Amino acid sequence: MPVRIVFVGTTEFARHMLDEILKEDANVCAVYSITREHAAGIPDWRDLGDLTRARGVEHYEVASFGAADDLEHLHSLKCDAVLAMGLPGLPPPELLSIPRLGTIASHPSLLPRNRGPDAIPAHILAGETDGGLTFYLMDEKAYGGPIVSQRRFHITLRDTACTLYSKTITAGREMIAEVLPMLKRGRLETTPQDESRATFLPDVPDARPRIDWKQNARRTYDLVRAMTHPYVGAFCYLGPEKLTVWEAGFSHEPVDAPAGEVVRISDRGVEVATGAGLIVLRTVQVAEEPEHALDVFERAGSQLGTVLR
Repeated sequence: MPVRIVFVGTTEFARHMLDEILKEDANVCAVYSITREHAAGIPDWRDLGDLTRARGVEHYEVASFGAADDLEHLHSLKCDAVLAMGLPGLPPPELLSIPRLGTIASHPSLLPRNRGPDAIPAHILAGETDGGLTFYLMDEKAYGGPIVSQRRFHITLRDTACTLYSKTITAGREMIAEVLPMLKRGRLETTPQDESRATFLPDVPDARPRIDWKQNARRTYDLVRAMTHPYVGAFCYLGPEKLTVWEAGFSHEPVDAPAGEVVRISDRGVEVATGAGLIVLRTVQVAEEPEHALDVFERAGSQLGTVLR
């Protein structure tokens, strides 16, 4: 009898994982995701409905995952495995006792290193050069279950949250192709995590992080690239208007100007002094759509000496 899989996820990453699973004709008996109305704190939320409708898979959209009714329904499905891919936070611990083969969760790091939430932006903010994705079998310890599959990739100075997210999706698609045959055989091949090597990532700033121009250029650059799409973006103020910065560069060039002051406007972009060095604003947003920084500053009548707050 085919292994019965329940998929739980609600993000862009989850969408790609579900798409890969369905392409492999796996026996997905149900999908759970968070409704749009309850996704305010999930910047990379995506609708999974078109995928489930195309394959005739039952799709349950809920306000949050782990309510008693949802868990009772999961029990009734008599599933063999739950794949929790792309959830806001950890899956509820009640999932441990439901599927016969267990619950496989995902985490965008090389577990046991770099545990913790918001791992993609946190890798950038922590200056990590090694990133990755881990599928692990959930147990009682957060992020601590045995590893089912893992991929490593390099993080460069040019990487952003967007490019790391893409690398994570690519790795996940490859790993799904490894895990599904294990599930079909009814046996997961796992490797225990070495707790002596476990580390935790630092906390990511507020959900809407404001740029502190007194920080040095590299730290400001890291904040911008860590919080860019698909996340909410770092911001500052241009006069009374909130300015979200989606893309920037940086330079260690010494500059004799107060932090936050526009010191140069050129084809490179809008160059702003920081506590040490320059930030070059390239793509920013004050209205509905991102625009080139030069266009925004020209429209605002900004000149050299304008100070961003």
